[in-house]
Amino acid sequence: MSKDASLTVRVRQDTSERLDLLSKAMNRSKSYVIEQALDQYLALNEWQIQGIQAAIDDVDNGAGALTDHSEVRTKWEARIAHKMD
Repeated sequence: MSKDASLTVRVRQDTSERLDLLSKAMNRSKSYVIEQALDQYLALNEWQIQGIQAAIDDVDNGAGALTDHSEVRTKWEARIAHKMD
């Protein structure tokens, strides 16, 4: 079993109030709600960073392809113009 660690953070007043309301609605402690939120945030960002690093590694190893910024911009501008028609 892992040992719990203590962490102190400052949040805006409205964030604290939202946390209070959510923890009461869930019938859970504020610590539980914060732990769940941090777990989800960390999982998402770790996944994203791993994906970015994998893509960088592919390019570095010659297995990935790069697209010029101007090409991407031209495609997106055309897509936006088409939706506005």
